[in-house]
Amino acid sequence: MHSWRYSHLVPAVILSQGVIQEMEQDGTYTGEADGFGGTVAVEVTVKDGKIEAVEVTSAEKEDSAYLAMAEDIIPKIIEAQSAEVDTISGATFSSTGIKNAAEQALEQAVK
Repeated sequence: MHSWRYSHLVPAVILSQGVIQEMEQDGTYTGEADGFGGTVAVEVTVKDGKIEAVEVTSAEKEDSAYLAMAEDIIPKIIEAQSAEVDTISGATFSSTGIKNAAEQALEQAVK
């Protein structure tokens, strides 16, 4: 097993399939993905090249209990500086919606 250490000054985000790309543009980006009950929309704020905030802006058809549990994925995304985090047990589909919507939003920050 290889152990890798990344030490660099350029902020980066890990997108799908482990691809590391630099976040080039600060701003607020939106993304949408399927959750448990329908579409989940998020806004991701990037500041100084880092993920500063993730906010669910719409999830009208999501079950409120599942959504509340699924939002526990947000601090994980911010801490990892990536949408490549584990989903939340007990709210797998709703947290996958947040995760995939955040990934879609982050793809805009690296273009």
